[in-house]
Amino acid sequence: MSEETALQTRTQGALDVTTNPDAFATLQRVANAYAGSKLVPAHFQNKPADVIVAMLMARRLGEDPFTMMQHLYVVHGRAALSAQYVIAKANTSGVFDGPLDWRETGTMGRDDYTVTAYATLAGGREVEFCVPMSMAKAEGWTKNPKYRSMPNLMLRYRSAVLLVRLYCPEVLLGASTVEESTDIKYADATNDRPQTVEVEVEGATVVGAAGAKARLASLAAPEPIDESPEPTEDKPW
Repeated sequence: MSEETALQTRTQGALDVTTNPDAFATLQRVANAYAGSKLVPAHFQNKPADVIVAMLMARRLGEDPFTMMQHLYVVHGRAALSAQYVIAKANTSGVFDGPLDWRETGTMGRDDYTVTAYATLAGGREVEFCVPMSMAKAEGWTKNPKYRSMPNLMLRYRSAVLLVRLYCPEVLLGASTVEESTDIKYADATNDRPQTVEVEVEGATVVGAAGAKARLASLAAPEPIDESPEPTEDKPW
């Protein structure tokens, strides 16, 4: 059976569960058993509906449900796979002739620090994907503090997943990874912050709209009138 045929079979099986009442009832019973176990991750305990989604996803990926739940998370409202799982699946997919590996260039802590994920396709051609720290900064990923505490690991995960997306997309089937979702959330949170801009108003440099408003108000206010008596000269008489 070809990989494409196997994928179609798994996908059809997942659809049968949602359209066949008896099959769905069986799925619910299994999901309740998983959800009641303390051996599944905490975010699946007592949540049979989430377990069902994980089981359907496992069926589409040709994975064991328990293994899938160990590597499936909810990050900011979206299902996400761990990068470790994605790399492991790619290594055993048959697309690559051997496991993924990495090369590092540049100086860690600087923008030129680059991690390149590479692998050899089954046909013998080497493919790669480079992720420099400058790219991580430009995309806003480095707002995630893990890029400061463990930059090597984070760039390895990102480069490997991007390589898999290009050459082994059936491993992900369009799903995000935990690292991607987390980085995007940090980047979006930064972009949503109001920006302060320095501008010049009537010869004075002010910061932001509040500063400009205050400067214009001061210019519009009338100058105070000095009502103090004029000094008199002391005369010698």
